[in-house]
Amino acid sequence: MKALVAEAPGRFSVREVRDPERRSDEVLVKVAHCTICGSDIKLLRGLMGDIRFPLVPGHEWSGVVAEAPAALRHLVGRPVVADILQACGGCRYCNSGRPNLCADLEEPGISLDGAFAEYVVVKASQLHPLPESLPLREACLIEPLAVVLYALRRVPVAAGERVAILGGGGIGQLLLQAVLRSGAASVAMIDPHPERRSLALRLGAALALSPEEAGLLSEDGDRRPEVVFDAAGRAEAFRTALEIAALGGRVGAIGYSGSEAVAIEPSIVMRKLLDIRGVLSPTGTWNEAVDLVAHAGIQTGPLLTHDMSLDDFSTAFQIAGERRDGAVRVVVQP
Repeated sequence: MKALVAEAPGRFSVREVRDPERRSDEVLVKVAHCTICGSDIKLLRGLMGDIRFPLVPGHEWSGVVAEAPAALRHLVGRPVVADILQACGGCRYCNSGRPNLCADLEEPGISLDGAFAEYVVVKASQLHPLPESLPLREACLIEPLAVVLYALRRVPVAAGERVAILGGGGIGQLLLQAVLRSGAASVAMIDPHPERRSLALRLGAALALSPEEAGLLSEDGDRRPEVVFDAAGRAEAFRTALEIAALGGRVGAIGYSGSEAVAIEPSIVMRKLLDIRGVLSPTGTWNEAVDLVAHAGIQTGPLLTHDMSLDDFSTAFQIAGERRDGAVRVVVQP
């Protein structure tokens, strides 16, 4: 089959590889769509730690079951997505509902071969069948939506609260919609790209600001956001989140900034009595994510800004990495 292979940090190519071998507890899925997210960009640039090369990346995907164990043959031909967290199921983290912290965690597209390929192998127990009426292209963002829904479990938003989101990429735009569904009084989107700010306004943001304008949210102490989400994937955004949050506010850290560092004053957390929570991976929220996309509770279509073939991955990677031509999520079709 054809696949994108990351041979080493900063080195990747599309080439023919052997078809993946399916174990007795796994299914083979023909990939329909797989999007390029920020962590894929960092992985391919060599900015993500603990990656074992060579690797086929890609974890935001949708597809159709091509092969399945005998007991699950009825799934062949079904449209699906799959949970990417393959945890041990028996450690203290798994037993406490935090498989995302499992020391033996494996993830297709991160530590196992993923979906920038014609086929991907996943655990049968991880499958989430999709309604036939749901377009597979729209379903490829169910994984990042599951991350967003986990963020709202870690950092709930109450009706009437003001919210700010740093980063208008796929996670940020999905978070905007989910936060509005929670009853937020207003949402401010902060992003350097005008096209992403315009999209946020179309999706319901009350304000769309550049990073240079973020300080406007701090000018009136009584109007500061009670909840701030850092979904930017840049260390600088975390400092901004601390600065603009209201007294007694809450900060959710979702964006992956890798090894980037930024100077902060820890006393700001103490003086403002801030609550800070990290958000890691889609955890226990897949069914809700499928339901929201399937029944139009969350729009994914407007976020899918470009469609490219796997053969054109280098161009797709440039567009995604440079946020070119209004790119939010670039969709690759193997």
